[in-house]
Amino acid sequence: MDFIKHNESEAVFLKISHTDAPTAGVIKMLDTWTNSIDNGSYFYKSNLDNYNWTDKTIGELRGKIVLLLDCEYAHFLNPKNGYFSFSTASRNHCSADNDNKIIYDKYSNTLNFDDMRRDQLNKLTQHGKNKNQLFLLSWTLTGGDIIAHTPRPAAYLAILAREQFGKTLPLPNIIYYDFEDPGINKILVEAQKKLWVS
Repeated sequence: MDFIKHNESEAVFLKISHTDAPTAGVIKMLDTWTNSIDNGSYFYKSNLDNYNWTDKTIGELRGKIVLLLDCEYAHFLNPKNGYFSFSTASRNHCSADNDNKIIYDKYSNTLNFDDMRRDQLNKLTQHGKNKNQLFLLSWTLTGGDIIAHTPRPAAYLAILAREQFGKTLPLPNIIYYDFEDPGINKILVEAQKKLWVS
């Protein structure tokens, strides 16, 4: 909360998923944040019932926290309370293959870097040009010695951003990778800036 209070030019996307606690209990806790006199105004809310938050620009979301709920919270979705869908536009569906999804998000589920790379780039090529949804590039390994594999994926991601995103490959809207690095972040942002001005 302190971050958004002191950095009003930023937007925070907070995804809630895979929680051990009962979903109703988690929502009750979130209600204390979103309805708080001190903090409630920092959460993005909409008066529209059928609402797709991905239609908004970052500029329209600055100074706000966008609270995103994954599949297990589908029946709690309520834009008026600030509870938005992460994976689908319809509260009645939560399948990764559903046509109503607003974010294409399928991780590779492998601890082998080359398998992950091929899988994610194939998905980016197939689904990254769909203007009706966002695409999340899940540049992560599942299990195994992830730390030992991190330098290579991070370096390859930087190369993709600098040389291929938006040229030979579609530009992903969201990039998710383990062990965040300021240098890689800068390269990803610069790759997008070049496309915005071209």
